[in-house]
Amino acid sequence: MLKSNTRRLDNTLYPKKAVAEARMAYRDYCDFLIKKHGNDHVTLTISIKSNYSEHSRQIILEFWNYLLDTSCQVKIED
Repeated sequence: MLKSNTRRLDNTLYPKKAVAEARMAYRDYCDFLIKKHGNDHVTLTISIKSNYSEHSRQIILEFWNYLLDTSCQVKIED
């Protein structure tokens, strides 16, 4: 069962505002660890909270979709 997932993100594609909004939207389901890599990249690790582990795969996939959608919205609004 997938309990965590890590991705390296380019902030020019995934703005910090979008990452923050996605984290807030999923804060009840996940814990997040962000490590900065230079000025334009971060590593984002999502860890599913234990009471949602049965649905971890679905939550992780939905988080990444939410982040992609939010990133597009932020780019359109800028």
